[in-house]
Amino acid sequence: VYFLNVGSLTPRKKNEALLLAFVEARQRFTRQVGLVFVGDGSERENLHRLCIELEVDELVRFHPQLTSPDLLSALYANAIGSVSYGQAGLSVLQSFSYGVPYITHREAISGGEIANLINGVNGYLVESEAELTLRLVELVNDRTLEARLSADAYRYYQSYAGLELMVETFLDACRRLDKII
Repeated sequence: VYFLNVGSLTPRKKNEALLLAFVEARQRFTRQVGLVFVGDGSERENLHRLCIELEVDELVRFHPQLTSPDLLSALYANAIGSVSYGQAGLSVLQSFSYGVPYITHREAISGGEIANLINGVNGYLVESEAELTLRLVELVNDRTLEARLSADAYRYYQSYAGLELMVETFLDACRRLDKII
């Protein structure tokens, strides 16, 4: 099992902050947990070097960008949580669609996707790196909490963000536009 970060490895994502929080948190984990980065970008080598310096390279894996639904599904299947400390984009709903809670900073860069995150229900909106560390520890050590957040993430996706719902909303907007024109 592991925490998952899907997206570009660029400075605005604050992946180094996630890595440092993970290193701090792992000392309090009650089970072995890893961290998986999926994506490419300018920070990849720096993050890999930092893993070696912090002696966690055996717990942190790097995958190139994936677009295959089957490969992504396999990765999400073993994820405790999806974490992107600095940016909350399309990976929020992607994570929910797999029943995986999402953790990000309350003021993360977002195109609006962050509005789907309900703090303490389908993930966490954290205020600081210290709180990020705390939430990682909680999710690893409290399997009931992990199960509840996972179920609520999937339930939210099905109720408010599923593909059928989005298509119907789009078609409804087109129908209303057609009446106006």
